[in-house]
Order: sequence, then C-alpha cells, then structure tokens
Amino acid sequence: MTTIGDIGERRLIARIGDVVAKTGGAQSWVERGIGDDAAVFGCSGRVVASSDMLVEGVVFYFDWASFADVGHKAAAVNLSDLAAMGCRPRGLLLNLGLRRADAVAGVLALVRSLARVGAQYGAPLIGGDISSTSGPLVVSVTAVGDLDEGVESLSRATSVAGDKILVSGCLGGAAAGLGLMQSGHAGTGRGGFSALLKRQLRPAPRVALGQALAATGLVTACADISDGLLVDAANLLDRKQRGVVYAQRLPLARKLRQAADVVGAAPYRLAVAGGEDFELVCCCAPRAVALLCEVAATVGERLTVIGEVLSETRGIKSPVVRLLDMDSRPMLGYENVDGGFEHFGSSDE
Repeated sequence: MTTIGDIGERRLIARIGDVVAKTGGAQSWVERGIGDDAAVFGCSGRVVASSDMLVEGVVFYFDWASFADVGHKAAAVNLSDLAAMGCRPRGLLLNLGLRRADAVAGVLALVRSLARVGAQYGAPLIGGDISSTSGPLVVSVTAVGDLDEGVESLSRATSVAGDKILVSGCLGGAAAGLGLMQSGHAGTGRGGFSALLKRQLRPAPRVALGQALAATGLVTACADISDGLLVDAANLLDRKQRGVVYAQRLPLARKLRQAADVVGAAPYRLAVAGGEDFELVCCCAPRAVALLCEVAATVGERLTVIGEVLSETRGIKSPVVRLLDMDSRPMLGYENVDGGFEHFGSSDE
C-alpha cells in the first residue's frame, strides 16, 4: 500500500489534479482551477458561500464508511446548504488534513467521489489545500454558488404566523441507516435496508428543488435537515413564534419502521431527531401550498405539509416545535426532542 508519506504533498496534489481532470466537471465559467494560488471563476449574480467540516470519529467512521463515501457526503452536505438558500452551485474547494499513513488510493477515491458529485450539480472541484495532521482525518469543503438577478435567497427565521410547514422527500432514512451500522446490522441492510444505508452514506442534496422554490418568491423560510427535523424547523421561526408538526403527516422513509425494530429505536424519533436526511423544510402561506407542490413535481421532488407556524399567544411555550399525535395532543416522550445534533451539546461534555 502506497501511503501519503511515501509520495509527499506535491506528488499527491499532481495526482489529485489528474483525478479531477478525469471527472468531466469542467465548466465554462471556471477560468482557472486547480494549479494556481486561487481559483478564478465567473458568477452571473450575487455570490453565496458555505463551509462544512467532516471530522473522522465525529461525523464519519471508517468502520463502515469508505473513503469514497466520505468524499460523496462532504460534497453533498455542502451542496445541501446551497440548496437551502435556493442558489445555483458553481464550485467546490476542498481542504484535507491527512496522516502520513493514509493510503494514497483511499485519498484519491475520496477526491474522485467528491469531484463527481460536485460535477453532477454543476459545481466542479476548483481548488483547496492539504495539511498534515497527527489526529483524525479532516475533510473541509467550501461550496460557492450564485443567485440570478431578481431571485431572492431563501433564509431562516423569516416565517409568518399561519404559515404551513412543508418538507421534501421522506424522513428518518439516514438516522436508520446510521443505527443499522452502529449496531452491527449493516449486513442486514444490503438487501431490504440498502436504501437506508445509502441515505446515510451517500445523501442527495435537493439542489434543483431549492432553486425552483426560490424562483417562485413564495417561500417565507427554508432550511435543510441536517441536525434533525424539529430543530431545523425551529430555525424557521422567530423568537415570538412556535410551531407544531403532526406525526401522522410525516413522510417516513420506506422500511423505516422495520429498521427501527432491528436497532431498537422509535421510528418517529428517527424521523424528527435523527438528522442528516438533507431534505428541505420550508414555510409558505396556505394559499401557496398547491403551487409549491406543483413546482416541486416539475423537478421530480415531492413536498408534504406536516405542520404550521403559530404565534406565541396560542399557548405553546416550549419546546419551540412540538410533535403532536393524531388527536393533536403532544406525543409523550417527545417533549424535549427539539435539540437535534449539536457538536458541543451536553452529551459531549
């Protein structure tokens, strides 16, 4: 096995350049990519940028994820942030913290996978940096996009009391996939649960949907579901608002209930607190629901109304977004499931 220590930084960068050149991600707006001190590319309007960092042992584990899985996910989670803003992806920058013992083939597989995902959504890999580390492997990506003139970016905390809360796709799949891997049941998933494993290891950002929703001008607030439905839905509200989500309306991932039984988890908990589905959760006025659902269908996506935004005067004080059962009563055991994942939460202290 050839390691990073065997070939050194310059030869690794040269090999990365060769890999990127073969991904087919070249775009007319990229004037200069890998090889210069900085990338040069054109944008048609306002620039939107986002960064995410994936740290081994925190966000991913090589016990069940391959280098290619990590590269795919690193690109997807950043593109999901751009999707939540309703913008068009333009390019990716990749920073790697590598160990001398890391396999060159593995690192190149990571880069190749990341570059292919970026190219798929119109965001080629255009540069980055490499550093040595004695700690865990670190993958940090910056995604850059733009907005056409006349299109306003989607944003958080701008919903209006009376708005409906909608979510794209289905929920709980990524958390179920993670649970299967953590509990040693990943092999079980190769058949009936393979789609759930894929939702965790190789998520699909809703880029086209975000752009389509932004173009309508009817979405009052939007976020992607990275930390959990309830916490990400709470991000759509201002301090004077509260929200409710109806459990029976949640679009659960296929075979979620079966997977929940295997890993010993409650399916609704996976759906509302598991996170990493990278679907979009958004708000709009009731009169706009039908049109937004039609717009979603034009890009091959589905929106489901799952709740509504309330003013604080209607009596719901805490948590910010509450999960209700079919009789509109708070579901027992879910009263405090509004924190989602947090890097420095109490569970980490």
